[in-house]
Amino acid sequence: KQDYDYCLHLIKRAHTAGADFVKLQCYTSESICFESKKQISSGPWAGSTLRDLYTKAQTPIMWFEEIFRYCEKENIPIFSSVFDVHSLELMKQMNAPMIKIASTEAFHGPLLKRCLEYDQVPLIINAPNVHLLHVHVLIRTVESMIELCDCPWCLIRCMKMRDLSVTRKAIVKRMRVQKRPDELPGHFLEHELE
Repeated sequence: KQDYDYCLHLIKRAHTAGADFVKLQCYTSESICFESKKQISSGPWAGSTLRDLYTKAQTPIMWFEEIFRYCEKENIPIFSSVFDVHSLELMKQMNAPMIKIASTEAFHGPLLKRCLEYDQVPLIINAPNVHLLHVHVLIRTVESMIELCDCPWCLIRCMKMRDLSVTRKAIVKRMRVQKRPDELPGHFLEHELE
C-alpha cells in the first residue's frame, strides 16, 4: 500500500516496539524486473505481472528524502537495501549509516565493489540460498575487494529450518580456514525463518 503517512506510522511503531533499525528497499520496478505480459496465475496477485507486483510494493523513490529526514528528527536509525548503482547513489545522498545488498544482487560485482568503496559505511551482504561453494566464492570476492577499500562488512544468510544443517562450523570447515570462527574476516550469521 503506497501511503506515505502509513509508512511513517509503521516506522514509528517499529521503533516504539524496540526495533534497532528500520530497513527500506530502494528500487524501482523498472530496475529489477523486465516488462512481461506473463501474469501471475494464482494467489492474491493473480492477474498481475511481476512488474505490477513490484510497482505496488516499492517505496516510491520520491519519499526517501522525507523518510530519512523524519527518522533523523525522531532519532530512528534507518538504512536500505540497494539493488543497483542508482539506489546506492541515493543512499549516499541520504547519508545512510549502512547499506545492505539484497540476496538477488549479492553476486553483482560492480555494485558490490561500489558499495565497499562507500566511505567506510558498513555493508551487509545477504548471501542467497545457494550452494555453499558459491557462498565461499562470494566471501573470497569480498575479501579481495576489501584489500582495496577496508570497509566493515558482514555476510548474512537467511535459512529455512530444513536448511539449518549448514552451520557456521561446517562453513569454516569447508573454507579450510584454520582460524576460530570469530576471527573470520567479516561475519557469517545464520538466521532461522519460520
